[in-house]
Amino acid sequence: MKRNDKVQIISDQLPPSLRYRLASLIGKEAATFLWNANKQFRLDEPVLHKLRAIMHSLETETWEIYIPQMIPRDPHFTSYGDASFLGGGAYSDKLLFWFRIVWSPDIVAGTKLKASNPNYVHINSLEFLVAFLQDVATVVRLEGTSHAHPGLAHKFPNGFSQFPVLLTEKWMNDARTNSPFACLLVNLHGQLLKRSPLTALSDHTPGDNNFAADFISCPNKNIGDQTTFDGIPIAFCVNDVTCFDKFKRKVSISDFLQNPDLVWRIKTRFSHQKNGNHGEEKLFIRSEKSPLRCYIRRMQSILSRFDRLIGITKTNVPLAVYQDGACVLFLHDAEITRVMRHVACSLYNLDPKKDKIQYSSHSIQVGACVLLHTSGATTDQIKFLLRWKSHAFMACCPSVHVTK
Repeated sequence: MKRNDKVQIISDQLPPSLRYRLASLIGKEAATFLWNANKQFRLDEPVLHKLRAIMHSLETETWEIYIPQMIPRDPHFTSYGDASFLGGGAYSDKLLFWFRIVWSPDIVAGTKLKASNPNYVHINSLEFLVAFLQDVATVVRLEGTSHAHPGLAHKFPNGFSQFPVLLTEKWMNDARTNSPFACLLVNLHGQLLKRSPLTALSDHTPGDNNFAADFISCPNKNIGDQTTFDGIPIAFCVNDVTCFDKFKRKVSISDFLQNPDLVWRIKTRFSHQKNGNHGEEKLFIRSEKSPLRCYIRRMQSILSRFDRLIGITKTNVPLAVYQDGACVLFLHDAEITRVMRHVACSLYNLDPKKDKIQYSSHSIQVGACVLLHTSGATTDQIKFLLRWKSHAFMACCPSVHVTK
């Protein structure tokens, strides 16, 4: 009778509660017998290697955490990252860094293999690698900013990394994983956090709100300058604004800044739009009835701030800028989203973990849709004013009916 058959016969005779423990029971009995025999056994190198790994994993490491690292706090700075099958990258406007990695041909080839292949590379590992490097860049930047950028020096810095992958968020925040693809990377991330007082938290951000990082992670795209996507500007610049007086004559931007009352009309070019209508132009007229909501006055304020912080002659730099301490930063959707979520959580007593995903920079457009609807605007008017092509916005206004 073969040994396997004998084991099966014994297993069949055991009650179900013990049957699944047969292997461990036999192993325990065998180990007890060998121990009591008081003999020495020569172990080969593979067995010794596994035993050393087990003993090392059982060693107790001392660790400590400071009270400020336990208290939920607003982040001092945020970084944004993404990965693709060709590369990965991240940036932080507050910490003044960005990086891009182009995967080697071996890694690119590994992503196309079957999961059973030992050389297979999972995209989740690449995404976590970029998130890990975001924290590495943050730590390196913080260790060298005490003199160059004293405003970024914090005794217990709190960093936030945004990433469009939920699994990466879980691995980063839990500092553990059951995935064989990422266990070594997660271990490296844990070692990084031990060397720095940085409180590193990760959060999921929708891909639509992570345009810049997605752009960096795709090396096959033509970046050009920081305001273009395949040659198309992705932000409002000075050249997108054309001013006119009461008689529809052009007024220069410099004259507009010196005498705001000269301008009665502004034509704005939407060089890049989500709906695909790139280069669309819209005309806005001065409103004397609602000065606070007047597009002309708001644009004058934006241009004045840009002229003061950047210079009106820089026609290829995004208009939306603001000053934070000694730094001049770009105002982008991620910053708007962060502020909106903070305000919404404070105003409506929302859970910052469960509810904040409901609010983003897109909520401004949704709010405008609701205001237009409640004021009596038709669906066609809403589509025209908010530059939408479909009626998907009706989900925000359940009582809206399509008008032909």
